[in-house]
Amino acid sequence: MKNSKLLDAVGGIRPDYIALAEKDEKAKKQYSWKTLVPIAACLCLVFVAILTFPNIFGGNSSGGSGAGEHLSTDGSSAFMSYKGPVLPLLLSPGEAQENLTATRRLTYDFYMLKETPEGEKPNLSSVLIKDEYKIENTGKKKTITLLYPFVSSVDELFFTAPRILRDGKVIESQLYYGDFTGSFSAADGSENASETLNMENFRDWEDFQKLLSKTDYLEKAQTTQQDLSQILVTVYELKESYYPENAEGLENPSLVAGLAIDKNKTRVLSLGFNSRFSNQKESQEYFMYSMPKKQEASTTDDHHYLILIGEDTKSLSLEAQKSGGWNAYEKGNTDKRNDLKDAGAKIKRMDMSLEEALDLALPHLYERYKKNVMEMVSDSKSTQQGGWEETDKSYISYHDFKEFYKRDLSQFGVFSQQPMMRYEDGALENSDVRTAQRVFFAEFKLDLEAAQELDLTIESYKKGSLDFHGKKHNDKVYGYDLLNNLNSALIMKTTLAEIKDYGKVDIVRQNFGFDLEKDIKSVELPKNIPHYYMEVKAK
Repeated sequence: MKNSKLLDAVGGIRPDYIALAEKDEKAKKQYSWKTLVPIAACLCLVFVAILTFPNIFGGNSSGGSGAGEHLSTDGSSAFMSYKGPVLPLLLSPGEAQENLTATRRLTYDFYMLKETPEGEKPNLSSVLIKDEYKIENTGKKKTITLLYPFVSSVDELFFTAPRILRDGKVIESQLYYGDFTGSFSAADGSENASETLNMENFRDWEDFQKLLSKTDYLEKAQTTQQDLSQILVTVYELKESYYPENAEGLENPSLVAGLAIDKNKTRVLSLGFNSRFSNQKESQEYFMYSMPKKQEASTTDDHHYLILIGEDTKSLSLEAQKSGGWNAYEKGNTDKRNDLKDAGAKIKRMDMSLEEALDLALPHLYERYKKNVMEMVSDSKSTQQGGWEETDKSYISYHDFKEFYKRDLSQFGVFSQQPMMRYEDGALENSDVRTAQRVFFAEFKLDLEAAQELDLTIESYKKGSLDFHGKKHNDKVYGYDLLNNLNSALIMKTTLAEIKDYGKVDIVRQNFGFDLEKDIKSVELPKNIPHYYMEVKAK
């Protein structure tokens, strides 16, 4: 923080304060946003026939998902919220299969059915995955590196992160985080197909197969983002908001920060603002936030940040409103603006690197993320298996949290040469870092003695794919599947699949070959079928 000036604003900021602050930095900051594009380009990472097929394997067929439903080429049906398949154990790039033999037993355990109270409908929304391997080294002593991939979001890691055991003892692993696996599309009803407002997660197992068939995705996951300490920015921090609580007509006391900027030379990241409004005629950008009332918690502890990348603002104004919304700023209603007197906030202007600016703003989001995860963990303890917490990666570190933001900003946000419309307002809290679907990789090493055999067990929880409405939703049908083959997967001599249903599950559609009525709950899976699936509902 090389230069900071504290401004106490009541209804507006004096232009001479801004001019004075700009003068100190003019010699050091003679560049525009366009000069940052090559840097942004270095950061930028690239992301990336429906047929009806009869089910030829055993299992119940009652309670189907409705006539005319779209099926994939192998007979599995699509879900509105596809949670992705269980994935095979991978050899790290460069590792050889030579002198390694393995067998696999994969169990889908509907663990919540064991504790279902009398009269309550069984819950099939998640399963405990027990993925067991017997690995033998038939050659000389060696160390191998393995990767266990799984589909999740950052928010769900507390639930999905695997626990890895060698011969019954927990071993440590390092998590690598892949990019968002989907794409962006226009909003429903839009006439412009090129818009990028909506996130589209993968909807089909073949998307995951294509994504992981090459090493590019993993290599990006293992790459650390560029240091942003060489990019200079200007930060305006607003805090300690105040207003007269007995003011007449007070509905939603709000502060509006106005920036005079050239969008071709300046881009803005923000945190702690509810909305943004552009006035093209005035070349002004306005940022509004609701001032917290007494004894009311603020999601950012009443800290609000405007991070200017490129040129600084020519002027900054601060206005106070009795209610939220932009009516007073539209159609020239200037007489209705700034109608709340004796209100404002303390403002601090700072020059720093973008790396430092993110470290100023993101800890507020990180603390909110941790609190949210801890609440979810508390709610889930009653249904999870005993002993899970002792190796649980409940939440990621702040370092990794920031890495996610740097990556997403470079791919889709203000660092990108073509930001997605979804993120063009620059609001950090509107990022989908926490909720975007990704493939994660748990990397671990195994020391193998000559002619040694060992047991490897990987346990995790997995949520089922589901529909938000329609027949599958009404019948509470959930989908679980397995991607059996990938190019870098550890080759299996045999693969067994097992289901623990506790007598309370109906299989609607499948190709595993289970037959619960005949008590066939363990089957050997043919190697030539890349994808196995089952869709289940409670009896």
